[in-house]
Amino acid sequence: MPGTMEATFLRLLRGTLQKLVRLWVDPLTRRPDSLTIGRRSDKQMAGNFAKKLFLGQQEGYKRLNCAQAVAETFRQEYDFLTAETVKDFKKMGHGKAPDGECGMLYAAKYIFQKNGRLDKAREFEKHFLEFAGTTKCRELIKKKIPFCAHCINQTAEFIDKN
Repeated sequence: MPGTMEATFLRLLRGTLQKLVRLWVDPLTRRPDSLTIGRRSDKQMAGNFAKKLFLGQQEGYKRLNCAQAVAETFRQEYDFLTAETVKDFKKMGHGKAPDGECGMLYAAKYIFQKNGRLDKAREFEKHFLEFAGTTKCRELIKKKIPFCAHCINQTAEFIDKN
């Protein structure tokens, strides 16, 4: 009988752990949500992290579009940026943001607006126009992926500093 109780206990424990792991899986990466897998470390610069997410070079992540890369970079810092929000930003990449706006610009403005920093959203739009030359995705895409990666780096660095 003692062996039966132990086996039952182990079976219940294993079932409970499996349920916890299923709840703990990050819907964006489909991997366990952990501070060591797929999270920006304090030493990793925001711009580098966002650029790697966009290029598909960040360990623990599948490739993200520009809007998702910017949002995911700051997800652990802002409560309003959830995995579900980042997933929804998939609809804002590739020129699908309102008025054909660049997705990374849309994501940055979203972050500033949600923080009540409308002044920073306007300031960033001017800054973006200066270094990118346009706010329209179609125009940026013509300049190719390396240019977009550079813009993502600049966007994440601006958000991080402000």
